[in-house]
Amino acid sequence: MASLAAMKWLGTNRPVRSLRPMYVCICNALSERKIRESANQNGPVRAVGDIFRALGAEPECGKCAAHAVAVYHEEAARHAACA
Repeated sequence: MASLAAMKWLGTNRPVRSLRPMYVCICNALSERKIRESANQNGPVRAVGDIFRALGAEPECGKCAAHAVAVYHEEAARHAACA
């Protein structure tokens, strides 16, 4: 599912499913899908390091941190609203 930023860029308010994984972290090969699945399984986190640890990784360069947190919190909020 596309992020909110991607949906705004595409000019749509409907989620767009991609056939290819959208990589958030190149250093650890973490896709949006993996981060979203982690949010659904693990619930709220306090720090970006918690997201990476839940996925069995560690932050490397840090360029993805803000986007990884945004994707995680977006999915956690969506999951909480559906529960």
